[in-house]
Amino acid sequence: MAEYAEFVEPQISDVAWQVTHNDPSPFNMMVTGEGMGFIDFGDGCWSPRIQDLAIAASHVVRDPALPFGGAEHLIAGYASVIALSALEAKLLVGLMRARQSALILVNYWRSHLFPADAQYIKKNVARAEHGLSILAPLGVASGEMAVLAAMSSFQP
Repeated sequence: MAEYAEFVEPQISDVAWQVTHNDPSPFNMMVTGEGMGFIDFGDGCWSPRIQDLAIAASHVVRDPALPFGGAEHLIAGYASVIALSALEAKLLVGLMRARQSALILVNYWRSHLFPADAQYIKKNVARAEHGLSILAPLGVASGEMAVLAAMSSFQP
């Protein structure tokens, strides 16, 4: 969270803001023969547009052999529809790590409040910890370069 406080937060007001879903997780997506849709808009808010990408991408960071653990494909697809600004490319990794860190912190806090439900509450903690370990080697500059590489890799 230190990276968020020192680097991301001071610049986040300079990116495009809009109404966002604010929780585009695999649990809130439905795929049908007609396409994909979202459910559960309870966390929706006015926030940086890039936040939805950061949240969704943080859920798919799984493969340590890839710089983004597999989120490259999601980033490339998103950027093929909505181009990322230079600042958004710089902030994306920090936002992804902040989301994973917040998930861990909030889930441990909630499991402390509701110990009988701790196992269920912490169901996503291991995934977030694993994702953080994959993203850990990326500094600000290398994270930006990885985002730019992912954006240029899109193939329809």
